[in-house]
Amino acid sequence: MKRALCLILTVLFCFALFSCAPQTQSAQDPPEVSAPGPEPVEPAPAPAPSRVHLFAAGDIVLHESVFLDANRLAGESGQKGSLTESSKYDFAPMFARVASAIALADLAIVNQETLISAQSLPTGYESGFNGPAAAGDCVTALGFDLINILNNHMLDKGTSGLRRSMEYWRAQPVTLLGAYDSKAQSDQICVKEQNGIKIAFLSYLGDPPGTNGNSWDERVYLPLLEESLVREQITRAKELSDCVIVCVHWGIEGTYQLNDQQRSFADLFASLGVDAVIGTHPHVLQPMRWAERPDGGKMLLINSLGDFLSHTQLAGGRNAYGNFLGGYVTFDVVKDDSGVRLEEVRFTPTVSHYDKNEPLDTGFVIYELNDYTDELFARFGDTETGILGVAGIRKIVTSNIPAEFLAEDYR
Repeated sequence: MKRALCLILTVLFCFALFSCAPQTQSAQDPPEVSAPGPEPVEPAPAPAPSRVHLFAAGDIVLHESVFLDANRLAGESGQKGSLTESSKYDFAPMFARVASAIALADLAIVNQETLISAQSLPTGYESGFNGPAAAGDCVTALGFDLINILNNHMLDKGTSGLRRSMEYWRAQPVTLLGAYDSKAQSDQICVKEQNGIKIAFLSYLGDPPGTNGNSWDERVYLPLLEESLVREQITRAKELSDCVIVCVHWGIEGTYQLNDQQRSFADLFASLGVDAVIGTHPHVLQPMRWAERPDGGKMLLINSLGDFLSHTQLAGGRNAYGNFLGGYVTFDVVKDDSGVRLEEVRFTPTVSHYDKNEPLDTGFVIYELNDYTDELFARFGDTETGILGVAGIRKIVTSNIPAEFLAEDYR
């Protein structure tokens, strides 16, 4: 009995001793897992910059042969003296090869260097330029948003003719630049907002060319290239917009050289913080470059885009300078947290082609230079130009337009 009692006490003692001993984790027991911490937060990606794609073309000059050819394309005779108030015109084929580039733009601007009026018959250079309404209708249908009419031919039909042209354009879905009812209206800066970017457009007329000696009355106001006006309006435009673009009709016809007014006002524009200058009037290409601004930015300076559509004639040997050669420029206005800048600047040379015929030249078409051939140049027929085919045309381009602005095919 005692032996049994001792055995029971021994077993109980060993059990108590084992229960009080520290426990070790079994190989089969799962490991202890700590509570998860917060997930790392990825920085938010920077917002994509806003962009506005802009297209700018040079002069549309509706010489008599141009609108007569449009009359022929509309199925009528296209002969001098045949036009009536009911005559029809088709200008679309003349722009067909560049229409897609215009359509791609968020904003497109052109210098319309011929009055447009449906209230009188079209006339050419000798009688003072006046184009048919069909020409303006075509320009609008192509997708041009801003029509600049400030040029030396705007008073070819006097103040009344200019008023008629202003009324025509104001009835179209476009914005008219360069002719105003008053100074106060001119001071209402044109600002276009696209894709969250505000772009101001201003227009000025230099001297030369002036208005070819034609005067105007109080029914219109024309912003002339005067320092006080330029300073006042650009300062205001900077306050209202993210980007300022100045259109200016200046320089001397038929020369690649800049005059003193172009140089001095280019410096003034840059000092005031302008982003781009689009020059017209010389009817030929003139140098294009970046100009440094005091604020550390850059201004795109296009001194002359040349003619977009016109009838370049040999009178006075002017065609020897290549009046048939012009171009259009495209660029993106870009806005992000760092500010506003211009990117993707590209100049595309164009030829205002026609076939040499008697008594009237026909077949007016704007070609991009990459699509132009020596065979077409032979049909152009101006052997007196001194320009040796397409190779000579390309030489004019590369002499005035730096390679950085040209597509690789043109360099």
